[in-house]
Amino acid sequence: MKVDGLNKKHAKYLGNYIKQVQKLIYSATENAPEGKFNEVNDLLANVVRFSNKFREHANKESEINEWCYMIPNLMLYSTVGFLIGIKNKENRDIINEVVEDMFDKTVKMTTMTTTILDELEQVGELEEILSKYTQCS
Repeated sequence: MKVDGLNKKHAKYLGNYIKQVQKLIYSATENAPEGKFNEVNDLLANVVRFSNKFREHANKESEINEWCYMIPNLMLYSTVGFLIGIKNKENRDIINEVVEDMFDKTVKMTTMTTTILDELEQVGELEEILSKYTQCS
């Protein structure tokens, strides 16, 4: 699945984040009914597709900034919702642990995104990148 990012560094971080999320979900769905891991993987792929499509239509700087954080935020909410839906007495502990790990990994990813945005702004590249994505009204 192709992940669009602000630059190569951001795209690489997003790709690593998605792999970490998939590993967490795999451990949470290992003893779940067959097909649950594939279902949640489909959900993650839809988040990436939505994010990529959102970027195509973003035409304001504020929309680009929103897009930068879209994948980690949507993956957090959709994954936690999915995991809560399959939670039962037998898997409660692993689900709770995975949800906590999701929070930690998502905070780390959003912090890295903020750092990238700050670095780009400091070296004067943010305006150039944003103008590539935004359209003149």
